[in-house]
Amino acid sequence: SENELRCCYEIFVRGEKYLKYSARSPTLVYGDLEWLGDEDTHHLYARENLRRLHNVCEKEMGFTPEIVVSCGTRMTAKGLKNSYHFVFINLYTEKCDDIKQLFLPETLRTGVEDDLKEFDLAVYATTQQYRMPLCTKRGSDVPLRRINTNLKDPEDDLTAKFEDDVLAVILPSLVTVFDKTEPTMHLLKPWTLVSKPEP
Repeated sequence: SENELRCCYEIFVRGEKYLKYSARSPTLVYGDLEWLGDEDTHHLYARENLRRLHNVCEKEMGFTPEIVVSCGTRMTAKGLKNSYHFVFINLYTEKCDDIKQLFLPETLRTGVEDDLKEFDLAVYATTQQYRMPLCTKRGSDVPLRRINTNLKDPEDDLTAKFEDDVLAVILPSLVTVFDKTEPTMHLLKPWTLVSKPEP
């Protein structure tokens, strides 16, 4: 119910909160894009990756993805870290190790001179700790906030702003809260996009 969801929202979000789950459990497909450097105030690298992710899903898998993009760019001890989360609300895997294929450089790059920031593939470990929406990293007061309006639009400019208590905005970012029997849901099968890399 709406009240139960609001209760969960009040308990779990804000502060340094993470969702912990097993890498062998079904999960929505998600990607973590981070790099140190000058702030990408226009979200150029995130927007380019968003376009390419849409392109891969539509041309290689035959469906239109719905992707929530969130930003938590913040200052760290090593400098400013640009930070983005991409959550596919209509694409899931049976275990998160299968997600890597979608975010590998060879999946997303278009040429040898391609200047594209790469996704962090180390996040698909045995036990995951996924930062929840509106929550912060330790030592930071910058929360992770959704920044796109139309989840189906590969050309979204990533400048959207939402009130923090709108559950319809927050809930799609929870990677373990989904129903894989929904008719709009698609399964990312093990290594259907590229060959599995050698261990």
